[in-house]
Amino acid sequence: MSGPAETFDRGLRHVRRYADLRPLVRWFRKARLFVFDLRPHELPKEVPKADWLNDNFVLPFRTVALEDRATCTMLEAADGYPQFGMPQTLRFLDVIHMSPEKRNDFCDSPDLERMTDRDAVTCFIEGQVRVEKIGRRSNALRWPDVTFIGVVYEHDDMCAVASQTERLAWLQPGHPANLGYIIDRNVSAALQEACALCDPETFILEEAPLSWVRREQRDGGYERAMARCGLRGSHERPVYRVLKPRHARERMGIEAPDDVLHGARRPHERRGHWRLLKAERFTKKRGQRVWVSPCWVGPSQSVRGNRRYRVVLDTLGGHHERAAVQGAL
Repeated sequence: MSGPAETFDRGLRHVRRYADLRPLVRWFRKARLFVFDLRPHELPKEVPKADWLNDNFVLPFRTVALEDRATCTMLEAADGYPQFGMPQTLRFLDVIHMSPEKRNDFCDSPDLERMTDRDAVTCFIEGQVRVEKIGRRSNALRWPDVTFIGVVYEHDDMCAVASQTERLAWLQPGHPANLGYIIDRNVSAALQEACALCDPETFILEEAPLSWVRREQRDGGYERAMARCGLRGSHERPVYRVLKPRHARERMGIEAPDDVLHGARRPHERRGHWRLLKAERFTKKRGQRVWVSPCWVGPSQSVRGNRRYRVVLDTLGGHHERAAVQGAL
């Protein structure tokens, strides 16, 4: 059965099948899967401003998988969780499916044909990158430290893992695969998508099969359920989308409350988030990080068919005390 995240599911099948890819199992088990039904350059422009993000950027979960119509990139906070603002170090796993008709989506160089002259290739690139700052047009990324490269040649049913020497060679600008360019492009795109996850004006909508909901309730949470049931594809696990309130209600099949429809004064809908106070009017708390409580009007959960839809108002629950300790500059 196909799910909403094609590249994630393809990578999962290979990780299950090939022993050489077993070091990557933890990514597919721990990552919360976000799906963007667009390409990175089609992201809405009204994401938070760069200055705000450089102070308040934080992943909504320790490990996230970000799938769009081009690729699937997973990000993880490398120096503990939660980490706020920039600079910070992120681990990444880039899963790239390169079929002959799609290879130009990843690299404009014709030399990439040497790597994808078979029917299809799936490439796994794991490493970590230091993000110095987030900018409007580009992000300041240090050269990545790549720790693993695995390539599955699907036509020949073969898996190859690059040695350390090969990894270093593949990252050089003159190498036919041009992986350094691909990593910079894909990780930068994933970072822009992660910035959209930080926008408190949007909400995270969780879509989960009812079978998973029952398993999660029985096992005591997402992590325990995933650890006990093994690796699950996108049709068997929760999938997350970042939506404005109106679009979230449409997907849940819920009508907007009357006061929303008729423009009556109502509380400001927002996701729970941490905010660094910098304005001069904050005479006593300036330089401190404060918690802004979530607000949602009306029902935040529904069941349609065999799936439960739930608005996640606070992904940082349980991290409040720790964040407050490290919040002051």
